[in-house]
Amino acid sequence: GVTGVQTCALPIWRAINGWASQDPHGALAWAKSQPEGARRQAFMAGAISGLAASDPVQASELFGALAAGEAQKVAAGQIANVWARQDPVAAAQWVLQIADPGARESALPHVVTSFAQSDVARAAAWLEKLPAGSERDGAVVAYANTVTPRDPAGAAAWAATVGDENKRENAVRSVYHQWKRTDESAANRWLADSPALSDDAKKRITGK
Repeated sequence: GVTGVQTCALPIWRAINGWASQDPHGALAWAKSQPEGARRQAFMAGAISGLAASDPVQASELFGALAAGEAQKVAAGQIANVWARQDPVAAAQWVLQIADPGARESALPHVVTSFAQSDVARAAAWLEKLPAGSERDGAVVAYANTVTPRDPAGAAAWAATVGDENKRENAVRSVYHQWKRTDESAANRWLADSPALSDDAKKRITGK
């Protein structure tokens, strides 16, 4: 959400976000007229995020005016969230072009979730091209969470590829506990055989 926006600017951020969803050009003009600084960046991000609700493509074009930082991360997530529901392929291409790693990491899970809901195979193929790192980890977690209800074994296999050890354990735990509700023996077999987790991690996941 908007937790990254400065607390002092949050009420105005929310107000301009709502204003921009109704009158994006008026809200943007007001935000641009504010003095340079972090608060102006927050207001610009709020206006661009509000615009994303009705026109994520135009919002993505204005996104480049935002400096790297928390406000930019929030805007990236908001744009990706709306655009990915409309056109996950175009949204995915845009996200990969974002220069700031933090903003990319904020936006990627939104894209992957929508992508996986509309075309699991294509989403998986796209994930395979992402380089290792925290951005990929976040995207894989989002993918695994999305596909678990229909393909828990596939979701578990993906969760096991998360690079960060703690994130991997948490991702597998989420899949495992959902899977256990529908096929406990299969979930237990997969976890016992998985080379991606230590014995201690497996014990923490199962609680045994």
